[in-house]
Amino acid sequence: MLIIVFSMGIAVASWQSGKQRPHIPLQDLDIEDTSEEVDRFRLDRSEGFLVIRGDQLFTKSGVTTIRRIVEGLEKLPQIQDVFWIEDIPPLNIFGLSPGWLPEPNAEEKEYQISKSRILDHPLVRGQLAAPDGKTLLLPIRYNWIEVWEDDDCDIRIQEAAKELASDKSLNQFDINITGRVPLYLAAQRAFRSNHLKFQIIGYALVFIISIFLFRDIATIFVVGAAPAIAIFWTEGILKWAAIQSNDLTAVVLPVLITMVGLTDGVHLVVGVSERWQRKQDQKGAVWDALAHIGVACLLTSLTTAIGFLSLLFARSTPIRDFGLACSVAVLVTFIAVMTVIPAICLTPLGSHVIRKKIQVQLIHAEFLKNALRFVLAHYRAVSIAGALLTVICIVISLQLRPDARTINALPANSSAVSALKHCNATMGGIDFVRVVGDFSGMPAHQKRPVGVQKIITQIEEYLSQEILLQHPLSIKHFLRAIEREGGSRGLDAIELMPREIRNLFYDDKNGTFQIYVRAQDLGAAAYTPVFERTAAILKDLEKKHRGLRLEMIGIPVSSARDVSLIVYDLVASLGTASLVILLVMVCFYRSWRIGIVTLIPNLLPLALTGTLLVVTGQNLAIVSVCALAVCIGIAVDDSIHFLTRFRQELERGLEIEEAIETTFFGVGGALIITTVVLISGFATVLISPLPTHRMFSMMACATIGGALIGDLLFLPALLKWMIRRPTDLLCRETVKRKKD
Repeated sequence: MLIIVFSMGIAVASWQSGKQRPHIPLQDLDIEDTSEEVDRFRLDRSEGFLVIRGDQLFTKSGVTTIRRIVEGLEKLPQIQDVFWIEDIPPLNIFGLSPGWLPEPNAEEKEYQISKSRILDHPLVRGQLAAPDGKTLLLPIRYNWIEVWEDDDCDIRIQEAAKELASDKSLNQFDINITGRVPLYLAAQRAFRSNHLKFQIIGYALVFIISIFLFRDIATIFVVGAAPAIAIFWTEGILKWAAIQSNDLTAVVLPVLITMVGLTDGVHLVVGVSERWQRKQDQKGAVWDALAHIGVACLLTSLTTAIGFLSLLFARSTPIRDFGLACSVAVLVTFIAVMTVIPAICLTPLGSHVIRKKIQVQLIHAEFLKNALRFVLAHYRAVSIAGALLTVICIVISLQLRPDARTINALPANSSAVSALKHCNATMGGIDFVRVVGDFSGMPAHQKRPVGVQKIITQIEEYLSQEILLQHPLSIKHFLRAIEREGGSRGLDAIELMPREIRNLFYDDKNGTFQIYVRAQDLGAAAYTPVFERTAAILKDLEKKHRGLRLEMIGIPVSSARDVSLIVYDLVASLGTASLVILLVMVCFYRSWRIGIVTLIPNLLPLALTGTLLVVTGQNLAIVSVCALAVCIGIAVDDSIHFLTRFRQELERGLEIEEAIETTFFGVGGALIITTVVLISGFATVLISPLPTHRMFSMMACATIGGALIGDLLFLPALLKWMIRRPTDLLCRETVKRKKD
């Protein structure tokens, strides 16, 4: 009755919470106040970009079409403004219109002449248009008061632009929308559309594999009842406790509960069945299994929870929420397994299940028997090989570097992703890095326009040498444009410029200047060395010019720095969690030898996974470290079940080698079942369109598979080497009592 009432209450809470409409968290997108007129020229503050591709952008018909698109989009209530070439202010003090583009009734020849002049303008070349003139970028700012649905920010704008372009137009334009807001929405849509689908696929595949392994529907029902109820319990508890959910939590949590619940459930049901086969009564078999296997399940739950709790030390709030939610889920799943399965086992249905001898025939295959004999006969060589393999994989894994790319969190078939890739290739990216200089503290003779111009020139010359930093934009580019128009030379001509542009790039009153440069979405691993080299150059300039302060800022810079800090924090937290887990196992088994024995089987899966990332050309992203946190607990689980059974066999009076063989064939079947089920469940995420989900799934499968190899291959060899007599693991009184 408690289970039914509790489940119904949680279902109601989940239903009520699910009625809330998803929204765009503007604080997460780092959207700044763009109310000032000067912000129209701050492309780094644009919330979206309309990307128009075509060979005839600057022809008469092409310009007419673009004018119609801009005019039509600005009439949409959700758009505050669309900035394009005709909005560029004149580079003269009188504010006279330069006529960047010809009038609608002009000849085609005038459009071709204006194209060359436009592509030389500093705010156009590499900023609003690609150097080849085949890509046009229209920055968009939203009127958030009129945004009612997510589609208002991208899909409806793109559809409106295409409709305006196709109206009596002979031009074939490819129109997409990208930017911070459209990219965020693309990720959210991909997540919502695939979340339920992959859960259903995963559960169905686990069910099919379970039928193949158990060949009995009743057994599957008993084993699967606990994780099914645990999902309801966990969802309700997280909502009642106001623990925030995110994309990673929503995808991983149900699969994690299912996999952990099935793992412990299989061990418990197999244990009850084995005790029934020893002629124990039904209730006695259940209680005896709880007394022995339940302790091992408790230890596995604690070690898994410790792995997740290590994420609480991360600087990222979503990662802390993910770690807390998964820790709660693991402990709730343990409670469900320890209550639901024993309760069912005491029913007539449970009686039918435990009367059968549950086993996996594969574990008794002749080649596994021969493999175990070989391992025990050459235990020293096998142990040394395992240690060397672990060390080699750890050394290779040390090559991993922190990384994070926007495109990795997005589906490859999204139009926003396609536009982002195109902008990376033709425009140098849609992200900006700013070099901000403060020369107000310099001596008076050094901060004259000529001296400041030399500093700007030196910085620009260096930025131009960095391949990954493209299209630098500073006050010098505008001054050169004025010179081409026959105006004054040098910084003396700056007074002729419009105030909004002049103060943005060179503010003589406050003693500041800014240089903008574009950055692609290549990730922190690619740009961190670039930013470090640039920072060193800026530091050298500061030393040469007393009172000068130079700083490099922008989303790519802060993201690279934050990602590195978060990843290193997580790695340190995982290292701490590993030590805590090691101490817990040493204290639980009351033997320091167990700590040494478990090092290789537990480190090998993580080292193999790190090596797999290096071999496949991946780096250490935040999702990678989160995957390791998931796997570190699961990898330890198999070792705990093996060691617990091994100690129980020693307590029965068996010798070391005999206890290893009995444990291998007694627990090995359950380990194979759980490994196959776990890999099957996580492998379903490999077909996700989101690269981060696929990476998480790949790492989980590799770690779980490596854990099985470590526990069935290296753990028996290490036990025979390190545990030479029962007293190495058991107290002398226990051994003497068994002999008597």
